[in-house]
Amino acid sequence: MNGKIHDPTTIISEDELALHETSRIDSFCLINARGGAIIDSESVIHAGTHLVGNGAFEMRPRSVITYNCVILTTTADLRYPSSSVVPEKYRQNITKKVTFGRETFVGSGSVIMPGVTLGDGACVAANSYVDEDVPEWSIRLPDGSLKDREISSDAEFESR
Repeated sequence: MNGKIHDPTTIISEDELALHETSRIDSFCLINARGGAIIDSESVIHAGTHLVGNGAFEMRPRSVITYNCVILTTTADLRYPSSSVVPEKYRQNITKKVTFGRETFVGSGSVIMPGVTLGDGACVAANSYVDEDVPEWSIRLPDGSLKDREISSDAEFESR
């Protein structure tokens, strides 16, 4: 872990966090790396964002998670009791890896659920709830609809 982590930030299972030297995590974040978390080159997690759950997380190069987002790798299976004060033997959780491709962008206040993959170049508009994959080079809007993300060319993307 060579990247920059601004204080105060809480990292759970720091030994399972792989933070590239050119990436950073801003202040007031909570990062649970218990299932393994990879934050690749030139990526940033902005202030107030929480990565929670016991599942794996991968953020590929040049990706951005903006302010006050919640990325869940684990959530309660609501067919069972979900309160954390109920004995664990009566609760069930759903844990799945979350993957962000290259050049992804997540707008402020968004929630990403377990198992979601954002394809290369995918964007999530601010205040969106995402519980299914977002195709590459598309934008997921808060109403759940998708639109194409315009780029100048694939050649330009590859040359970055």
